Amino acid sequence: MSDTPTIIPLDQLAADPDSLPSPAGVAVEVLRIIEDPDAGLADLERTILADPALTARILKTVNSGMFGVSKEVSSIQRASMLLGLRSIRLMALSFTLTDAMPRSGMRAAFSYPRFWRRAIVGAVLARRLALRIAPELADDAYIAGLLGHLGRTVLAERMTVAYSAVCTEDTPWPSALQETEILGYSSDELSARLLDGWSLPPGIGRALALRDLPRNAIGDDRLARILHCSLAGEALLDPEGDGLGLEEYELSGQELLGIEPEVLDQLISDAEQEIHDMAGLLDVDMAGFSTEDLLTRARSRLVDISLLSLHEESVRAQDLEIENRRLESEARTDALTGLANRGAFDETLERLIEERLANDIPRRLGLLMFDIDHFKRINDTYGHQAGDAILTALGKLLDGFGRADDLAARYGGEEFVVVFPQITTTEAYLVAERLRDQIGEMVADTPAGPLRITVSAGVATLADPRLGAKRLISLADGALYRSKNEGRNRTTVDEG
Repeated sequence: MSDTPTIIPLDQLAADPDSLPSPAGVAVEVLRIIEDPDAGLADLERTILADPALTARILKTVNSGMFGVSKEVSSIQRASMLLGLRSIRLMALSFTLTDAMPRSGMRAAFSYPRFWRRAIVGAVLARRLALRIAPELADDAYIAGLLGHLGRTVLAERMTVAYSAVCTEDTPWPSALQETEILGYSSDELSARLLDGWSLPPGIGRALALRDLPRNAIGDDRLARILHCSLAGEALLDPEGDGLGLEEYELSGQELLGIEPEVLDQLISDAEQEIHDMAGLLDVDMAGFSTEDLLTRARSRLVDISLLSLHEESVRAQDLEIENRRLESEARTDALTGLANRGAFDETLERLIEERLANDIPRRLGLLMFDIDHFKRINDTYGHQAGDAILTALGKLLDGFGRADDLAARYGGEEFVVVFPQITTTEAYLVAERLRDQIGEMVADTPAGPLRITVSAGVATLADPRLGAKRLISLADGALYRSKNEGRNRTTVDEG
């Protein structure tokens, strides 16, 4: 029996220095400057210039299409004047911190290359979304997108075994809900704690903790709304994903940010060069990445799902119709004999009366009513199972008897009826006699052995539909009563 994997509590993991990537010396100095209220542009510029590679990357970023500067910027001082000290400070911090993180490799099912592709896409989309609705949040959105999945790397490194129960081959990029169900907290919550520990603006951590909630649970936090939409965009543009993020991306953009779907799709198309530029700056391989190809895949998947849904809905409707017909048939069918039951008989007779009231039908409406002679004696002598077997055999005989428009039904107990929609009195009598003869010749196979029966019948026909169904039933019942009183095994006729 294997031991249960150790789950480190959120507070403990977030506070443990070993959970953080080990930043270079320049990053430590940038952090010190961020925390120092007296530090200014000169301090930051001096720190950045001490690292030529970092200086080159910042200037290359500023001159990229991300910021749209009209004239090339060649100094950190000029970049700070154009973008502001805060933007340069966050940019420097993001580069120095991400440098300390692996670019390749796997930890169980967790993939670092996938992590970086999603981080870059998330950062670019989050910044572009922010620029449309809240430009003052663009830098925060960029940092949150870039570093928002940091908690996943910590979980993969520090709790490899425990996180493997969440991040599996079947779910290599688990949702916040899936992580919380097993670990008790999500990687986004851990990312928020870690970024707060780096003295980043507090709104970033708060928004990260909210971004993977359902749309209706995010609330009014604008940065969280932006990050929720960009997170859906990440899923949409994840080559290793299932391509199912388009609907959530468009819905979240429309409902949370007020951006129409066509604008959201164009935003993704316009972001491709920026994504590749940023990948180059961060030394991340995104060769072959194409937003248009991934959008096409997502649209195709959405169409496939819609068609599948329509097909499934059609199948469900057909199944429901079949089930309803089955239930309706069962509701109108006698379970023992398989014939129509009393309810179906009553409905049919009323319908035929209404048709006659509405139309001139020259021939009469006929009804044959009969019951099994001495049926109680059969049950008492041979048992109720024998009686049931006789009723079943009689049902099979009646099912194949008569014309297509005639209706045979079990009226109740051992009593049966046959409705003739159009017939003469003479024809009804002859049909009844033929049926009585066939029943007399029938041998029912019962648990008590083969048994024969006879029946007594009453026939009635109705010319005037205004007399109604009750009158027709009464006449047939009266004729049946006379057949029984006159010795049974015979047919008696009455006319209305």
